[in-house]
Amino acid sequence: MLEYATPGTLPTANSRLVAWLPLFVWTAYLAGLLLLFRFGPFEWRYRDDSTLYGFLFIVHLASAVGFTLGLARPLARPRRVIAIDKVVRVLALLSSIGILFGLIDQYRSGPSLLAAITDPASSRREWIETRGFSMFSYAALLFSVAHFPLVATAFGYWKTITTRAKWCAVTTALGMCLIAVWSGSRAGMHAILVVALFFNVAAAIANRAVGSLRSVVTIGTVLFLGFGFYAGYVSAKRASKKTIDYSKYVMRTSSNVDFNHPFVSDAPPSLEPIILSGSFYLTHGFDGLAACLHKPFVGIGFGLAHSSFLMRTWEKITGDQRLNQLSCFTRLMEEDGYSGALWVTVYAWVWSDVGSIGTPFFFLLLGFVFASSWRDVLQARGNAVAAWALAWIVYTIAVTPIIFPPGDYGAFIGFWGAGFLWVLTRSRLAVA
Repeated sequence: MLEYATPGTLPTANSRLVAWLPLFVWTAYLAGLLLLFRFGPFEWRYRDDSTLYGFLFIVHLASAVGFTLGLARPLARPRRVIAIDKVVRVLALLSSIGILFGLIDQYRSGPSLLAAITDPASSRREWIETRGFSMFSYAALLFSVAHFPLVATAFGYWKTITTRAKWCAVTTALGMCLIAVWSGSRAGMHAILVVALFFNVAAAIANRAVGSLRSVVTIGTVLFLGFGFYAGYVSAKRASKKTIDYSKYVMRTSSNVDFNHPFVSDAPPSLEPIILSGSFYLTHGFDGLAACLHKPFVGIGFGLAHSSFLMRTWEKITGDQRLNQLSCFTRLMEEDGYSGALWVTVYAWVWSDVGSIGTPFFFLLLGFVFASSWRDVLQARGNAVAAWALAWIVYTIAVTPIIFPPGDYGAFIGFWGAGFLWVLTRSRLAVA
């Protein structure tokens, strides 16, 4: 049974449901993606592939087993207590430094904020071509490691932190959104929304949010719908630079698009680009994953082949390119002409590193940490770092159809760093 921040917040009958809630949501999300992949408007090559569905079933079953084991783990009883306000203020300072470096980097890259809003296609292209990787870029990436922990900690313990800490968290989150809009990046804004919504829900369950669970979910739904329209707007703007007909743009990577599908034919013409864009981005990675699974496994990456950052670093240090050839994504581009702008899902990156046998074990561990950190966050006087690890797991699940987050320099440090810190401090450091 869970110990909530305020005893009696939830009826006893609901505590078991609350404990299993993340796994239910995870399962429903994956099922929804696969239903859209199989029955959506895009007729992908591997939409009927039994190997793909069998692989995903085994992997998610392993995740469920790991989650079950995590729930059965005894609650941590940390001995040392740290003030949550202090944690939020330190994280806000680190995030603000990262935002400052990011704003300097954006200013140096060329496009103005107005150009990024009115013409995200040209602005994004100019930013990528001119920014390079300066000291400001690396500093911004390094300090951005504090972004997720800040959002998770502040919103997860909203009612218990002071007004000053709240202002620090909100202004820093707005700074993150500003950089995301300025760079034409939907990923940055999506990440903030996912983590903020999840931890607002957790706070509402543990009676640490300002509003009720219903109000949190309602506001979160509205924000995500708004983000969906913004993302569709950016996609349509980018596509318009390449072709007048957006339908032709998305058809470049699909065998066929069913324009008689109810999603398309019954929608207003103005919404067609957004619907096609959303369906395309949420499903095409599974087609890439299926293509990976039909390729022979060429070797274990020993924990290095799941991250493009690690593979690039290894090649620079040793000059050895063999590790890069283990990547399913690289092999698809070289052997099948797969576009580097497309995705292969989180599963393909893990599969590239540990193969079909190791992937279920990795997701068993992920499910175990997911459940354990979820209980720690809801627990009164829970571990101070649990929210950080939980935030990265939640975001990893959210970008399931896209990529494995540790592929980038900053995300690699944040993902694995939060996990190791949680393991080291779980029985030692609590928040109050």
